[in-house]
Amino acid sequence: MAVLTIRGHGFLYETENVARLFLDPLKVSEDLPEEGDTVLAEAAPEASGTRIRVSARIGGKTAEEEKRVDAAPEDKETERQIAETLFRVLSGLTGKRPPWGIVTGIRPSKYVLGLYAQGWSKDEIRERFMDRNLVLPEKADLAIEVADHSLKAASLSDRRSFSLYVSIPFCPTRCSYCSFVSKTVGRDRGMLEEYLQKLILELRDVKRRTDLLGLRPETVYIGGGTPTTLSAQQLALLTSELNDLFGARNTREFSVEAGRPDTITEEKLRVLKEAGVSRISINPQTGSDEVLRLIGRNHTAAEIEEAFRIARAIGFDNINADLIAGLTGDTPEGFRRTLEWIGGIDPENVTVHALTLKRASRMRDDGEKGVSGAEQMVRDAGMFLKQKGYLPYYMYKQKSTLEGLENTGYAKPGFDCLYNIFIMEEMHTIIACGAGGVSKLVDQDSGLINRIFNYKYPAEYISGFETVLARKDDIERFYGSWDHWNRTE
Repeated sequence: MAVLTIRGHGFLYETENVARLFLDPLKVSEDLPEEGDTVLAEAAPEASGTRIRVSARIGGKTAEEEKRVDAAPEDKETERQIAETLFRVLSGLTGKRPPWGIVTGIRPSKYVLGLYAQGWSKDEIRERFMDRNLVLPEKADLAIEVADHSLKAASLSDRRSFSLYVSIPFCPTRCSYCSFVSKTVGRDRGMLEEYLQKLILELRDVKRRTDLLGLRPETVYIGGGTPTTLSAQQLALLTSELNDLFGARNTREFSVEAGRPDTITEEKLRVLKEAGVSRISINPQTGSDEVLRLIGRNHTAAEIEEAFRIARAIGFDNINADLIAGLTGDTPEGFRRTLEWIGGIDPENVTVHALTLKRASRMRDDGEKGVSGAEQMVRDAGMFLKQKGYLPYYMYKQKSTLEGLENTGYAKPGFDCLYNIFIMEEMHTIIACGAGGVSKLVDQDSGLINRIFNYKYPAEYISGFETVLARKDDIERFYGSWDHWNRTE
């Protein structure tokens, strides 16, 4: 395991994140070992500036770079220069060249929007990404293109807007790459009914609060887990409540993650259609039956095709399909076959995820690292989907993603998922109900964000339900504290 040591500055977060692009596993230590893989990033004040030095020993090879910065040790420019120097040193030693350079934040397009607001042009932003942040040209272009879609969505949101997220944290089985807080229904089905009862009570409580504040729902999103682990009767109950409380069918978008075909039935899809659901996801992750088996999916590619056929026959005309680049057993050639296969199915949205191995995933526990070639897979996906008429409309990055890559949603014109844009660009308040839900209260003027956390696990959510409701008091406190409605519209 490589060791990172930091001296003379407090930029641990950014320095560690850049180092992890090249070295995993990595630990941070005050002591620099005499043997093994080591990285040292240090800064020392000088007259009217700072001297920074990065040295590293990786696989027996060593490299060092030193420079003077015209900024104080605690200045943001010093932080950037340390990150840039670290990137160059580790790239030279490892032969890796992460495409996003030193941009480690999860929302590069939000950075673009900030520069747009300051009057920057596309060319100026692109140059800044490449020159100051070491971002490859195609990734700079991606961030700008996504930001342009976000600007269009921004016109649909105002101070009274919010979106509602409804969590169903249950799945038929747990996929090997998954780190979400979810329960397998085979073992925990008895909990599901009680969970649903509490969830409906929370939704009613949120309705009371949002009415009191004059908030208006723009989108409703039922996610998971796999929401279609609910029975048809349970789905009917939940969607009926959402329509009665929030007029979900009359919002700009009513989405449900139908998810895996082993949970999808014609009866369930008819319930969703009759409830006014306007967008669903049917998520294959791959078109390879062998890769599906390796990641723990109990279905085949043919069953995905059948789920699409049923959904189309019922009348769904806005369907998303998720794909994952870098899954165990896959190859760039195999992923290209998956792209051709999904092109034949012809969904309105395709979301391309780069494999992310978080601590809670079984793959990480088993020491798996995914397959090489994920960057090629992501590049091939972008080229293929654009040729098919899809455009990138939202994008985000995560820690522990293969090769420092991103997740990107592509859509045919007119089929952008508004909820995805609203939550990623933090354009308005998201109120989340259910286990694992995180509400984000957003002041559009100042950018102030306040988060409210529900308990993660269904059992905790049920037993601590009174606390869940009490935490929602922050909604009134947040809006009241900055005199929301007395400002000039």
